[in-house]
Amino acid sequence: MKLKMIGTGAICSKERSACTLIDDHILIDCGNGIVKTLLEQDVDITKIDTLFITHLHGDHFLDIIFLMMQRGFMNAQNTLKVYGPKGTEKTVCTLFKVAYGTSDWNKKIEKGKMLFVEFDLEDEIKIKGSYNVKPVKVLHGSFELSYGFFFKNKDVKVFFSGDSACCETVHDMVLKADAAVLDTTFLNGNEKHMGFDDIEKLLNETNAKIITTHIGTSAREKLMSNKNKNLIVPTDGDEINI
Repeated sequence: MKLKMIGTGAICSKERSACTLIDDHILIDCGNGIVKTLLEQDVDITKIDTLFITHLHGDHFLDIIFLMMQRGFMNAQNTLKVYGPKGTEKTVCTLFKVAYGTSDWNKKIEKGKMLFVEFDLEDEIKIKGSYNVKPVKVLHGSFELSYGFFFKNKDVKVFFSGDSACCETVHDMVLKADAAVLDTTFLNGNEKHMGFDDIEKLLNETNAKIITTHIGTSAREKLMSNKNKNLIVPTDGDEINI
């Protein structure tokens, strides 16, 4: 599995918002500025056929309308399935109308060839490339509809935490995974986000590769001083093979 770390930053850091591209066609989150970043990094947007949204905070979904429009401009031929929590399509539709003052939502969806699929926790999603993807509920403060995703194929198991505290679910998923892409916003984790302290503890409990993302500035500086062989601290545009 190839991961391209499109963005690795938290909302207040200089890096782009957290976003990962898997094997050139699966995107995890599409926050503010991500479509421009994809173009800057020479990603072929028309190859992306699957988008997973971890939760409906702006730095994780705001660029969906621009992804839809860009696909229309580029005459994308494939259908892009957008998997998100309950209310995703309604929220994105409202955002589009606020941004462009038009109610012509269905025509834009058709032109961009996008299909919204709102998942349940019971779902195991099968996608092209022999991936099975399981949404799992994570703890992101009081924000109820926050999810991580556990990817499995014949070769590898990778967990994406989304924005989350180091809750029981995250802990359990990391122990089951070959690699985990984890929120590392702060030096010290809290009820909304993980921190450098949480990453250190997990590194001591697992042999999985831990890849940090959603990294705050202070956390990045501290992470760079940790020499654990299983820790990967990427910057925007880095590619990682699992």
